[in-house]
Amino acid sequence: RPRDLRWMRLLGLACAGVAAVLIAIYASSLIGERNYRSPSWLYALAPLVFAWLARVWQRASDGSMHDDPVVDAATDPAGLAIVAAGLGAFVAAL
Repeated sequence: RPRDLRWMRLLGLACAGVAAVLIAIYASSLIGERNYRSPSWLYALAPLVFAWLARVWQRASDGSMHDDPVVDAATDPAGLAIVAAGLGAFVAAL
């Protein structure tokens, strides 16, 4: 229902924020330090994940998202740029 869309979007953005915080917590943990040579690069993933998820929620709520989320993720230039930056940060952390 259209009246539920605002709440769905709000909860989706809240979950995106939680995901970003969890990534930052992992980056600062001893596990992150043990598994990565440069774990500080993992901090760059937190805002990137939030930006990508916020973009997905925005596109879904304004109707510009493709019906198939995989096709949308593979064809959205801004989303692909965010994913490429995240991949670069991950590789730098290794």
